[in-house]
Amino acid sequence: MGAEAKGAMLKLATGLPASRSDVERDVRNRIYLDPNEWNTSREVLPILSALRQAVWENRWARVTFLRARRVLVERDIAPYGLVAKGTAWYIVWRSRDGKMRVNCVASALDATILDEGFDRKEGFDLEGFWTAWAQAFEES
Repeated sequence: MGAEAKGAMLKLATGLPASRSDVERDVRNRIYLDPNEWNTSREVLPILSALRQAVWENRWARVTFLRARRVLVERDIAPYGLVAKGTAWYIVWRSRDGKMRVNCVASALDATILDEGFDRKEGFDLEGFWTAWAQAFEES
């Protein structure tokens, strides 16, 4: 997918009228496809649609994550974007204290979209954030 997908996106972007270029940039900052797999899991993720909705609507979500040793942790998250890494989905989110975090969507057991909206950080670049985060993750 890599080079071919990027070429297709470039063709689509250059074909957009200038008045629509902000739409293309907005989409790129909400969904990023990273074709390099860490694992080959093909789990069904019913929670993915709720997270996708929260991403598009800039709304806080209350998510229950399953941590190590089967510990359940509930977090309010400002979901900035979804990343498909191979066949696995990841959610990039900001916590109430302002820290950016990443979790595998498969570790999310439940999500409730809250009425409260959030403002995205000006100039946030999902691809750039993901690339730096993934590199640091791989090195650790």
